[in-house]
Amino acid sequence: MRPLNPSYLHMKFLRLKVFLIILSVLFIAAPGKADTLRLSQPEQLAAPLSLTPYLQVMEDSLHLYYLGAIESHPQWFRPYNRFQSHHPRSTYWLKMEIATDNLWQPESLALAFENISLVDLYFSHSNEPYQHQQAGIFRPASAISPDDSRTFFSFRLQAGKHYTIFLKVLHEKGYKPELLFKLQQKEGYLRTLQRKILSDSLTFGALIIFLLYTLLSWIVSRFRPYGWLSLMIAGTALYSLSMNGYFIDLCFPEHPATGWLFNLPFIQIAFLAVFLLMMDFWQIKTAAPKLYKYGMAGMYLMIAFAIAKNIMLAVTNDYRLGNILVACSFPIPGFFFAYAIWHCWNHLNHAQRFLAYGIILFGVSAIAVITVVMVMHEQAITINPYISNFTVLIVVLLFSIGLKEELRQSEIKRNASLQRLALLQKLQNDSLEKKVAERTEQLVARNARIETLINELHHRVKNNLQLLYSLNQLQLPIVLDSKAQDILKSNISKIKAMILVNQKLYQFDDISSVNLKEFIEELSAYSERIYDTKGTVRTSLSLPDDITMDASHILSFGLIVAELLTNAYKYAFANTQEPLIRMSITPITEHTIQFVFSDNGPGMPAGRENVSMGVPLIKDLSRQLNATVEIRNDNGLMYTFTLAV
Repeated sequence: MRPLNPSYLHMKFLRLKVFLIILSVLFIAAPGKADTLRLSQPEQLAAPLSLTPYLQVMEDSLHLYYLGAIESHPQWFRPYNRFQSHHPRSTYWLKMEIATDNLWQPESLALAFENISLVDLYFSHSNEPYQHQQAGIFRPASAISPDDSRTFFSFRLQAGKHYTIFLKVLHEKGYKPELLFKLQQKEGYLRTLQRKILSDSLTFGALIIFLLYTLLSWIVSRFRPYGWLSLMIAGTALYSLSMNGYFIDLCFPEHPATGWLFNLPFIQIAFLAVFLLMMDFWQIKTAAPKLYKYGMAGMYLMIAFAIAKNIMLAVTNDYRLGNILVACSFPIPGFFFAYAIWHCWNHLNHAQRFLAYGIILFGVSAIAVITVVMVMHEQAITINPYISNFTVLIVVLLFSIGLKEELRQSEIKRNASLQRLALLQKLQNDSLEKKVAERTEQLVARNARIETLINELHHRVKNNLQLLYSLNQLQLPIVLDSKAQDILKSNISKIKAMILVNQKLYQFDDISSVNLKEFIEELSAYSERIYDTKGTVRTSLSLPDDITMDASHILSFGLIVAELLTNAYKYAFANTQEPLIRMSITPITEHTIQFVFSDNGPGMPAGRENVSMGVPLIKDLSRQLNATVEIRNDNGLMYTFTLAV
């Protein structure tokens, strides 16, 4: 047998290889047809059924075609598993066939999808007009049927029918759309959706409880890190609401694309709050001024970057580029946090290290979120809220423990300081009490000496006045001249007035004032014993009980009263049948009185006031009292004094 030529074999192999390549190209390029979904029992859709094997796809990169053109060119469609998209912002037309047998029981179905901006559903059977429904996360709420939502269509399929379904998909976020549609019984899908809403509500409720707790702690304690912690929880909670679509439905139902722009700002607020919490709680401004300076500069830079990025998203709606920019910028704050922990670790107390653990966990969570976004793209939307919520709950717990420990340590230090302060105050009080006791002993001794001197002075003054009084009394019987006797009696009256003043001042503990009623009554009684031995002159006194006069003025006042009494007894009643002396005190104000002295004698002869010594003496003593005096000479003599008491 002749051996085969190697070159001949090589040529045969090359021809076979070229034939297989051409065959595969033709097979791929040839129009294909996906399977028809056949439904016979509702149990087939008890669980979500992926429609990928039943879908055919056509890409309209120029957004030119409409339903009529698409329907009339079935050759434009390719099976989903052979389809390769060229541009993420193209319009994608999807087609599928659904056939129900005669045993099918009509019920509501849910055609669900995730994270697609705009979806239009067209379905029909037996050449009837197509029914049109709209949905999508960027679709205004007014354009969505009440039975539908942003992420699913609701419709019914009749038994024994063949349905043609077209889906028009337009994604506006810069990512290639994930054309993952699922069909399920609507009741089962709603139960799954309700479980998700319940889970989200529990997580959000936990965040709200933590937020209220930290806000109340901040209000009560005025401890500023609680404020930053509250801001972090609020930013994370709003991020979770926004990512799950609740924020859009609440605040921007007719402008969902605008509401979607808040996702990144919310999480950036949370990052900013963590940064400020670290700077404040660790007191970096005083502990590491240079690090604080760099940190604040970096914060302003990141804020400016975030503002520019959000403006770019508002203009372009390119969330893929936005996430890439976030991922590229993350190393800057990440490096700062890592360096701050390394730099400050040895100076942190036990409470502050809990914050460091929380920051590390927060950083790991941020890395996980960014990694999931970069790997799974928009599918990360369903995962990242749970990662962020779980992380925030743990981080808040760590931060709260740290802040509570810090407050506890502060309380312990405060109590210790208060105890030291109380001890110092006690020592100071003891020292002060000792000095006060010593000073009191000195003052008591000094007061005793002063009191002794005052008593001695009082006795000497009293003895001297009594000596003068006695000498004048002894002289009175031996003086035969009536004028001389009058002079002696006048002097004796004045001396007695001074004796009474001295006696009134020093017979009581209070030597600062003298009761006028008692003083006038005793002075009047003494004058009556000297001048009116027969008791022919009647004295009328109208004096309040509670009026006193200062000790510095009482002597001058006593001399005035003595002089008035002397003059009245000497000159007023020579030819008066019922002689009467009146004295009254009337309060004018709280510190001013009016003293009136009058008699019912003939009055003072004209020109007598300038000859006698009495009137000038009374006026002079009145000036010493800063008093005003008015003299009336009508049916007797009346003196009216207005003076202070």
